[in-house]
Amino acid sequence: SPLKYKSEIADVQNCMANLYCKLERYSEAEEMYKLSLDNYKYLAETDSTIYCKDLAMVQSNLANLFALTNRYSEANELYLSALEHYTILAQTFPSVYEPHLAQIQNNIANLYMAINLYEESEIMYKASIIIRNRFSKINLNAYGKELIDTKKNLAYLYYKAQRYNESENLYKNCIEAYDSLMQQTHQQYCSELFYCNYWLGRTMQQSNKFQESVVAFRASLDLYEGIPDQEKPTEIYWQCLYYLMSSYAQVKNYAEAYSCGEVLLPILKAYYESDKQKWMKDYVNQMISQIFKAILLGKYQQCEKYAIEALQIDSSQYYLIYPNYAMSLLMQGKVSEAEKIYSFYKEDLKEIFLDSIIEYEELKIIPEERKKDVERIKAMLKEEK
Repeated sequence: SPLKYKSEIADVQNCMANLYCKLERYSEAEEMYKLSLDNYKYLAETDSTIYCKDLAMVQSNLANLFALTNRYSEANELYLSALEHYTILAQTFPSVYEPHLAQIQNNIANLYMAINLYEESEIMYKASIIIRNRFSKINLNAYGKELIDTKKNLAYLYYKAQRYNESENLYKNCIEAYDSLMQQTHQQYCSELFYCNYWLGRTMQQSNKFQESVVAFRASLDLYEGIPDQEKPTEIYWQCLYYLMSSYAQVKNYAEAYSCGEVLLPILKAYYESDKQKWMKDYVNQMISQIFKAILLGKYQQCEKYAIEALQIDSSQYYLIYPNYAMSLLMQGKVSEAEKIYSFYKEDLKEIFLDSIIEYEELKIIPEERKKDVERIKAMLKEEK
């Protein structure tokens, strides 16, 4: 019949649109979704009991595309229409359509979080969790991961809303749930656990729980090794290293912080060499951070190496580099070289030099045999012209 052919055409158009989305050919995907949508609208007007579900499906797919391409208003309109259809369908056939309803609620919550409507987003996530929690008790294999994924999304919402205790508790709940799911389904969730532990660490840092965050970041890095190479999230990996390094520094474990930096720097250097404009700031800032830790650990040659390279790449950061570089020289007994830097930049960096020296004195790392030289440099810096 004509309606049957129209339905088959609409289905093919939707499938083609899905394929175009996977290929990131979004304009063509949008065109196909809209053609499919027009056909299903016509069919739903003819027989809503049969075609309402298909209409809702294509509305949801097109809304996902709009959300992906930051067309949030258009996405919201389609999501809400699909939500209305699935709500009606779920009332008649809950076992069939409530999972679809939960997915729409999750997607709307994602959209609301993206546009900072946190209260509305939380309501949608919690509604989705209620449904998914019920279905996961019936079939853990089919619905367990979806439940945890929505909880993970809600945990991130709490992080963004600065509700760190709630975020931390929910991330911990997700980690326990993934571990339990692995034991029961014998499937691997290394990637999901990697992200959960990473964001747990970030959340703990916001609550000044730096030692606890070290454990979370370490767990995240261990899990990274189990992720297939083609799926490894390399950018989150280097960020995990960075935040682990910062937590070690906060608890004054400078040796571990320095070790993290040594792993991190080659990664950032490779990024920098591939795109100098994009990665220069990150690479140079990490070298500056490493200079400070190198001095604390007495690794003066490494300090000089990073200082020289950082200056060559971005000399505008001299005011951050020279105070530590000069102190490194001074501690090695290269007094004349250090004095040249202090003298040359005295007018510009006097207060920064003095603050840097005081900081190292308070850390009690200046060798006894260098203290007279340090006092002489301080006196020179304080001299008025």
